[in-house]
Amino acid sequence: VNGEADHTAGNTADLEQNVSSVAAETYQVVFVVRNWTAGTLTPKVGGVAGTAVSSNGTFTQNIVATGTGNLLFTPTTAFAGSIDDVSVKKVGANAPIFRDIAALGDRIVGVVGSHAVQWGEPLTDSSWPALNQKLFTETPAPLTAMRVLGNIGIAAYKKDSIWLGELTGLAGADAYRWSHLMWVDGPAGPNALVDCNGEHIYMTRAGRVARFNGASHTWIAEGTWSIVKAEIDQTKPNRIHGTYQPQEHQVWFTYKRTGQTATDGLLVVQLAHKE
Repeated sequence: VNGEADHTAGNTADLEQNVSSVAAETYQVVFVVRNWTAGTLTPKVGGVAGTAVSSNGTFTQNIVATGTGNLLFTPTTAFAGSIDDVSVKKVGANAPIFRDIAALGDRIVGVVGSHAVQWGEPLTDSSWPALNQKLFTETPAPLTAMRVLGNIGIAAYKKDSIWLGELTGLAGADAYRWSHLMWVDGPAGPNALVDCNGEHIYMTRAGRVARFNGASHTWIAEGTWSIVKAEIDQTKPNRIHGTYQPQEHQVWFTYKRTGQTATDGLLVVQLAHKE
């Protein structure tokens, strides 16, 4: 007697096994098809079908469940063959597509889309529970950037405000507490924000430069703002890039000027040296 599950052409009865699947989780199904001569065989987990196979071989498929359905292998009427060495396990979901990213409290935290911040589980980059997020829908303005702010927490910048994420010591969705700090123009984008020894220096899409340390927010380089504002292309905020020069204690901002194709605008901000 062999341990294979054999199927002959002429019926479409499923091969079924309870795997206690959970909606929104990803399951890796591995199986071997032998003695195949015709037809197709399709694995399913949690109500979701994988890819039909129509040959001998070892197959690995990742399937995201939408319900609690069992593991099924559904043959077509013409399928003739055997299935063996089946395994199924829950695996980490794919990481979200982050627009900006930071790390605090052994977790990766990032901006997802225009209005959400999402974080993973501690000490891993393969577990992203859907409830581990904060939706910043208090205003229609989008999130533009985020950075760790010294030992205070994470500053999440919107186009019109600054928010602070602090560690709570709790797990999962309660790992961070988010609070509004102030209404003020935020950075043009992730590349327009520079971390300078625990302080943040950034440029808005209008070319204005700010300094923020968690306790106070100050507009700096105001004498040059009218010049930059008059020439910067505000429709291309992603072309603003800031770079910190530690030896000179300067921040260099490059930007696209209106009517130009190259990123040829430059503003050098000299920061005051700390005693």
